[in-house]
Amino acid sequence: MKWECFTNNHSNNVISIFNRIRTIVGADANFLQAILRITFYACVSNPFKKVFQHLQPAKPEKEIFPSKDISDIKPFVYDEKCCVSIIIPSKNQATLLRLCLQSIKNNTTYDNYEVIVINNGSTESDFLKLIENAKSMFNSFICIDAAGPFNFSTLINIGYKHSNGDYLILLNNDTEVLSGTWINEMLAYGMNDKVGAVGCKLLYPDLTIQHSGIKIYADGKTVHAYAGMNRNHPEANQLKSYPAITAAAMLVSKKKFEMVGGFDELFAVDFNDIDFCLRLQKAGLVNLYAPQVELIHHESVSRRHPLSHPVKYKAFKAESSLFMKRWINTYHDTAF
Repeated sequence: MKWECFTNNHSNNVISIFNRIRTIVGADANFLQAILRITFYACVSNPFKKVFQHLQPAKPEKEIFPSKDISDIKPFVYDEKCCVSIIIPSKNQATLLRLCLQSIKNNTTYDNYEVIVINNGSTESDFLKLIENAKSMFNSFICIDAAGPFNFSTLINIGYKHSNGDYLILLNNDTEVLSGTWINEMLAYGMNDKVGAVGCKLLYPDLTIQHSGIKIYADGKTVHAYAGMNRNHPEANQLKSYPAITAAAMLVSKKKFEMVGGFDELFAVDFNDIDFCLRLQKAGLVNLYAPQVELIHHESVSRRHPLSHPVKYKAFKAESSLFMKRWINTYHDTAF
C-alpha cells in the first residue's frame, strides 16, 4: 500500500471502511484497533491521527468520580530536603532505560534522591552493563532483581520495600525528564496532608499531550484528558484534581502509600494505578495533576500494548472485570 493514499483527501474513505468493520464485529473492534494502533504507532502524520482519533469509541456520556475542590490546596513551602526514592521497573530495553536515567541525572535540580531499578529478569548484556555504569552516575543507586512474570504492582511494591525515601516517585523506564525542578514541584504538593498522588504532564515524542489526568466514565472507560492536544492547551496547563493519574510518573508519600496498602497485585498490568488512586481518594485525599512538570513518555514501547495479543487481551478483560466490580458497580458508595 502506498503512503500517498493516506492523505487528507483519502482519510475519510479509510474512516468509512473502519466504521463498517466496527459495525460488523462490535466489541471485538477494540482488539482490531489495538493491532492497527501498534502497526502504525510510529506514524504521526495528520491523516493517521484523524483516522485513529475517529476509531476511538464514542465518548461515554457520564463522567464519574468527579474532580475534588482544590481551592485550598497550595504548594507546601519546605526548608529541609527529604529523601525521594525513584522506583523504575525495567526489563532489558537498555536504550530506553539509559535515556531515562541520563535525563534524571542531567535534568534534576533536586539533590536528595535515590534511584531504584527493579530488574524484572533482564538478560541482555547491554542492560547489565548499564546497571554497572549507573552505580557511578548517582549518589545513591541500587538495582533489585525481581525475576518472574511481569506484574507492575508487584514490582512497585518491591521497590517500596527497598526504598529509604519519605516520598516515592514511580517512574516508567520509557520516560524522559524535561523539567529540571520536576521533583521540587511534585514534592511541594505531595507534602500537603490533603493530597494523595501527584501526577504531571506526559508528552508524546512529538510533544503533543499523552497524559494530563485520567477521567473515568460510568461504562468503565478510562480516558487520558487532553490526549493528542498541543502541550500549551490552556485547560491542560491548569492545576487540577482527577480521580486518578498514571503511575508512569507519580509521586506519593510513603506514609500514604502504606495507608492504602500499596499497589494491588491482582492488577498485574492494567488499572493498578487507577485502583491505587481511587483508594487514596476514598481515604479522603485529592489526586493532583501538576502541569508545570513535563516528561516525554514513549508509551507502550517498553511493553507491548495489552490488547496486542490474545493472551494479553484475555488478561486485560479479567482485570477490567475486576475494576468494574470493585469501583464502577459500587460508584454510589457514600464515600464518594
